[in-house]
Amino acid sequence: MATRIKAEDILLDNVQAMFGVSDKRFLQLYYFFKKYSRKDTYIVENVNAPIEDSTIKLFKEYGIYFEDYNHLNNDFVVEKQFIIIPPECLMDKTLLWKYLKGYCIDDIMPGICIIEQSYENIEKTKLEADFALIKELLPGCTIINNRYEKSGILDSAGAFEKLKNSINPTTGNKFTLIEITHLFEDFNKVSNVNQYLKCATEIINKIQSMHYNYDFIYYVDTTKINKAVLDAYYAIAAYLLLDSNIKCYIPLKDFEYFVHIINSARSQRYMFLDDYLYSLANYPDFSVSCRLNQCYLWVKDSEKMNRANLRKKYNINLTMFKARVDIETFELLEDFPKISNVVPLSSLTSIKRFRDFSDIGSSDTVAAKEAYLKLNRLFFNITNNLMESRILGNEEFITINNVLLFEQGGSHYVAYVADINGIIPFVVFPLIQGYDPFSVDFDIKNLERLYDVKAFYDMDNWSNQIKKKLNRKQIKVQHYDKDTLKGILFMGYREYNEKIAPDSPLTFAQIGLWAHQTGEFRSYRKNAFATLFNKKALLQENLFSIFGFKHPQISNEFTIKDEYWRYSNC
Repeated sequence: MATRIKAEDILLDNVQAMFGVSDKRFLQLYYFFKKYSRKDTYIVENVNAPIEDSTIKLFKEYGIYFEDYNHLNNDFVVEKQFIIIPPECLMDKTLLWKYLKGYCIDDIMPGICIIEQSYENIEKTKLEADFALIKELLPGCTIINNRYEKSGILDSAGAFEKLKNSINPTTGNKFTLIEITHLFEDFNKVSNVNQYLKCATEIINKIQSMHYNYDFIYYVDTTKINKAVLDAYYAIAAYLLLDSNIKCYIPLKDFEYFVHIINSARSQRYMFLDDYLYSLANYPDFSVSCRLNQCYLWVKDSEKMNRANLRKKYNINLTMFKARVDIETFELLEDFPKISNVVPLSSLTSIKRFRDFSDIGSSDTVAAKEAYLKLNRLFFNITNNLMESRILGNEEFITINNVLLFEQGGSHYVAYVADINGIIPFVVFPLIQGYDPFSVDFDIKNLERLYDVKAFYDMDNWSNQIKKKLNRKQIKVQHYDKDTLKGILFMGYREYNEKIAPDSPLTFAQIGLWAHQTGEFRSYRKNAFATLFNKKALLQENLFSIFGFKHPQISNEFTIKDEYWRYSNC
């Protein structure tokens, strides 16, 4: 039987880099397994903050499952154990063997290994000897201690102290650090999500109105603000970076969470499907990954993608069911076929936006609500049609994330996109000296592991070097939907029960995409609904919408009726 634990038992906030390890996730695992045995399996309950899929999968390898993220819990992983080695056990092979014999679990393979010692001021030969000794007895482990091979890449977490006297490689000027803690004083008066949205918007307007140049890095004094204000700061910082390229300092311990917020803005879960597909078709030339204290620059191999004999290999393919639709009334003109088509994305040359044919993206709330109701009827009919054809099960939902509008042969179609597959080739450059670049064919389903170069403040320096080597004059950058991006502010206010006010500073579409009521439903809460409730009964009550669950500016109520429960015949 699994042991149930609280989120705060594993998701520690105040972890500091130690032993040459700075990755927050590895440090959380270290502190956890200092207290808990790997012999058990653990269920983390009541997680109130979003968690990156890669983190969920990593923790699952070590027997830690998140109750609210069941959609990832069924994925197969190889079980591993987190091995902690005291430095005194490394005196000789016999001592280490005796320790490992008592510490390790026979039927669980070794995974991450951390030595409780910093090698920063220790001779390189000692590090190499210790690593060799461990590898001899645990050949399958990954030692994460780092001594000196730090990437030359500069992220926001390293910007504060290091860059007070450092040069911005892009401009040749010193970075200027500007404190903006005083702008967040009004957050002390915030008591609900509507006040939060107005306050956050006012702060953004003030910062954007300041005289800004590329050398500025804004920061708050974390000793003067509470956790709630810090969360708001991260969401605001993410929006400023992606919308206006304004840089803010993020403490090291929270850098992974900050990158998670940024990555959400380019995730299929938080984009209209047309925007997401555009971002795939125009994937940026440069991305970054960081693991085990090392960072890598990923350069899209456009030359390989354009080779005639490899184009089919690097197609992005959509598995879809399509039906003709009247673009004026948004009525289906035919039933969906029972057999799917696999279509290359490149063949869909006339993808449309629902916002081009309706007011769903309008800043006029009344007009947007009318469009919302009209599109809801279309999505309701799509759902019914697909369920009657047994294409759509109880666990699948029709939302703006998986429905596409396009024109073909003079007719307009809506398509339910059941799956998206593809491979992007990269040349990967380790950002430490002495390591050669290597080629990787990367599955698009794993793109969340790659970060936007905007999160790293000297990336222009690195990318310019690569541009010269590859003789590239123009590069593609990460696409974001600027019309809905502001909804990312919801990431800074974790719990609320209020309806979103009619005079909200966000548009109807921004709220629909990003509000917890709808966004978290599309991400993972739909799984609970699929398990507990009869979808057909909920559909009849208009509890679902194009954004997933009903829009929080329309209603925030959900009263469970007896007929909603899912029984064995549903």
